[in-house]
Amino acid sequence: MTDKFNQDGSINENWLAEEITSREEGLKEVDIAQVKECLKVTLDILAEIRESNIINLNALIEKHGKIV
Repeated sequence: MTDKFNQDGSINENWLAEEITSREEGLKEVDIAQVKECLKVTLDILAEIRESNIINLNALIEKHGKIV
């Protein structure tokens, strides 16, 4: 499994894609390349939202937050 963080302390996007596919396991076959592309688009959208409204972005993250 890939390390969660890069050497600079940032979240490793490959790890994040692998984590998504592992949590979807059993539901259907998930291609990691497709997950990485969806993840990229999602992160781009969230970055745009963050620029204009960090409070609502934080609320969205808290709404979906769960300890695994």
